[in-house]
Amino acid sequence: MTLDPFGQQGQTARDPARTLEAIDISADDHVLAIASKAIRCGGAGNLVVVPADHDDEDAVTITGVLAGEYVPVQAQIVIKTGTTCTNMTAFGP
Repeated sequence: MTLDPFGQQGQTARDPARTLEAIDISADDHVLAIASKAIRCGGAGNLVVVPADHDDEDAVTITGVLAGEYVPVQAQIVIKTGTTCTNMTAFGP
């Protein structure tokens, strides 16, 4: 196991991500295992998410996300309908 000198330190929204999760909305909405700190969109488009503190049906659309852009959003679900960004990765605490 790799020694992690930062493992016992507190995490804030500004700290580097400690978890990564590929987002796959090819079949359905993607429920994240851990709420994200940010989502990277490899291909440009719109990103539809349910923020971490919202009800499951309370989705928000973030329009005009650029290719390679990191969207600093604490999300719990990425919604298939309306999301046109591609190659997405969630960055978690």
